[in-house]
Amino acid sequence: MNTHDLNASANQLEEKNRQAILKVIDLKVEDDMEKVLMKIQSEFGSIRAELANMDSKFEHIDGKFKHMEDKISTVYWAVGLSSAFLAVLIALISILKK
Repeated sequence: MNTHDLNASANQLEEKNRQAILKVIDLKVEDDMEKVLMKIQSEFGSIRAELANMDSKFEHIDGKFKHMEDKISTVYWAVGLSSAFLAVLIALISILKK
């Protein structure tokens, strides 16, 4: 909107009409801005909901990784204990053979 043209047009009107028209324009602009702000807030609400949904999915995936880490840790312990048991068994067998 060109404010110079708006001002020039408004100056051609009588004072009473000019004030009434400018008030109507002001109300229209304010109403439009409220609609725009409500739409923006709605969109941000949708984005927040999507982010919360993604966050819960990542938490679920993180839980699965934690579960796998626990299983891998258990396997490491089992392999380590088995290796230690076999080392002791081999040492005892070699001692008994002498």
